[in-house]
Amino acid sequence: MKRLTIPLVCALFAIACGDTEATRQTPATPEITITSPLNRWFESEGGEGEITYTIENKQKGLSLSAESNVEWITNITVGDSVTYTVEESDSAEERRGYIELKYGSASRTVTIMQRSNCDVDYQATTTSGSLYYGGSNLYNYYIALSKVGISDNGNLKANSEYYYFDLYSATPAQGNIARIPNGTYKLTTKSNLYDGDIDATYSNLTVTDDADYQEIPFTNAEVVVTDNSIVAVVDFSNGERHRITYSGSLEIPFKDGNQGGGNTNSGYSTLTSDHLFNIEDGVFVGAWVGDLLG
Repeated sequence: MKRLTIPLVCALFAIACGDTEATRQTPATPEITITSPLNRWFESEGGEGEITYTIENKQKGLSLSAESNVEWITNITVGDSVTYTVEESDSAEERRGYIELKYGSASRTVTIMQRSNCDVDYQATTTSGSLYYGGSNLYNYYIALSKVGISDNGNLKANSEYYYFDLYSATPAQGNIARIPNGTYKLTTKSNLYDGDIDATYSNLTVTDDADYQEIPFTNAEVVVTDNSIVAVVDFSNGERHRITYSGSLEIPFKDGNQGGGNTNSGYSTLTSDHLFNIEDGVFVGAWVGDLLG
């Protein structure tokens, strides 16, 4: 009996071990799916937001967590959805943060963006009328942002708004194209100008009517130029704040076709041919661009 018992025990042990290996499985990796938008804009007033989600391959002992990387996204609550509060902004600049959802090794991020605190949100469609003045070591880009541009004879159009920014940059024009350089520019009233300055003397909001125009100076201004984009925030003495945005080409053709990469005092303009100016019952704005007669 002893000789029969030993193989039987071993056989039973082998069967038990085989069953254990067969039933042992690696748990599937959890996955989070965000079912609401991955990017959410808020106005400067702020507000309440919600993130909806699903979790696949849930595991015992795990729970969803959510946290933000910025202080102005508050009251984050996790439940069947994730709710949160975006606080009111008094910033002249847009701001962005994110909320990260985590479940075990799985994570997903939702980007939260908030617009600047402005009374007017103006979307310009053209830089028509802008000039490049060149310079030496410091280069002058005189930028006009509007919705209507200038007329065929070079006049400002009636009943329109033009935001003018007198920008200075250490970057000259390249080849035969003057392009507004990327960077952040800030308003200054100082006589000595440097890279990144906006000269307050020639920067303003020009408002036209049927017969005349008014130049309203800025008390503060910041212009951010990135690839094919301009975002400007300006303040006025009446307490108003305007945000001006533009998307499109930042290139300004040479006025006279000369080369020089900015090593000339001649102006570059969106006007590329001779024009006859009829200023009767209109507004004419001219600019001195250097000694063109040599």
